[in-house]
Amino acid sequence: AYCKRGATSTKRCQDMPSVKIRGKTRKCSWVKRNLNKDENFCQRCKPCRRRCHKTCNTCLRPQISDLKYSGSFRLESGDMTVSSIDYAIGTLAYNPAKKTLFIVGHDWQSAIAEYKVPTPGFQTVVGELPSAGPPVQDFTEFLDRMNNPSELNRITGMLYRAGSLIVNAENWYDACGCATDTTFVVKDANNMANSDVIGYFKMNGAANSAGYMGSIPSHLQKDFKAKFYTGWSSVYSIISRYSLGPSLWTFNARGLLKRSSNGKPKVAARARMNYAYKGPGGAHLSKGALNWAEQGTPGPFPKADPLWNPLSQGVYGFFIPKSRTFAVIGNNAGLKTGIGYKAVQENGYEYPGPCPYGVDDYYNYYWLFDVDDILKPKPVYAHKPYAHGTWDVPFSNNGMNRIIGATLDDTSGTLYVALGNAGQLGEYDRPPLIVTYSFNT
Repeated sequence: AYCKRGATSTKRCQDMPSVKIRGKTRKCSWVKRNLNKDENFCQRCKPCRRRCHKTCNTCLRPQISDLKYSGSFRLESGDMTVSSIDYAIGTLAYNPAKKTLFIVGHDWQSAIAEYKVPTPGFQTVVGELPSAGPPVQDFTEFLDRMNNPSELNRITGMLYRAGSLIVNAENWYDACGCATDTTFVVKDANNMANSDVIGYFKMNGAANSAGYMGSIPSHLQKDFKAKFYTGWSSVYSIISRYSLGPSLWTFNARGLLKRSSNGKPKVAARARMNYAYKGPGGAHLSKGALNWAEQGTPGPFPKADPLWNPLSQGVYGFFIPKSRTFAVIGNNAGLKTGIGYKAVQENGYEYPGPCPYGVDDYYNYYWLFDVDDILKPKPVYAHKPYAHGTWDVPFSNNGMNRIIGATLDDTSGTLYVALGNAGQLGEYDRPPLIVTYSFNT
């Protein structure tokens, strides 16, 4: 009733001179001060027009606690044709037509297999969880089926669309940061072994953009003027080529699927959120994005920046269903014992790169961004998450089994998360475990 009295598309709820809340008449100044505290007021605003809804969005924003655990299932280890599920890279894509998952296997081959999704179970012992069984399609290698001058050797993102698989990849150790090839298309994802493969294409942004991919929800497509997104962060070596914070770019996936092998190589992508290493001062997500103790410094070190640091990794980004939130999940480290470069850790081991002093100072992590903030006309590096922190995921072994991939089923709203090595049953096997979530939105 309050919103009907005066809220319009050009007038915010707080612009009303007063409002009756819980039997008391409150002036506008009181409403502004208490907006974030008064859930009842936000629920009143929820059915209002868009600007009123945006005003009240601070109370209605999803939190990580809104992700409801929906069970887990195993991917079994074993000898396969060209690769293995052990030590998997873990990049995922979902096929809604067959209800299957594509996954990237062992990091030596970066090959792709397809598994049926079983009904997840809630058992607490890994060996008792349901198994996906043998792959529907065995591992197939793609990276060297085309001319590969950039020596791409890690698949960073996959998107199933209209029977095809769009794939982003990079060179794990691109020391010069000069690789420009990023993307290829498996034309027949239902017959990968015999499919035509088109590429490599060159996505605008390169290692800043060519990682996780997905569909933009229908209620946000008009805002973004796009239907698909991509993004990435400093996941592998040579962080100077990356976005030091999770990025968000939009691109035309449908147009890419229509390309031919002799078509234009460039893929247009527009940065909506990006924290380029080589950007202007203050372009990184946090002030501590590059802070670590120099080689030879004894630990422990100063605590790492929890917002973003040299060991932060945004592995997968997605829009939370029925919301205006862009979420990123991944990993973080050094929050208690700090980070050193080629440091001697507390157990005496000299690590070959950046590492936390404490050997167990690792965490699964999340960052939540407000879409309305992302859409504001300001620099792409000026956006900050409204929430971030550690994420307690089942079977994560206190963060030691880290998030290595994820994908969202847009139809059911199910989030599939791959935990590295968490499916281990024997002494030498190291398959990932798939953990699922739904949303209370």
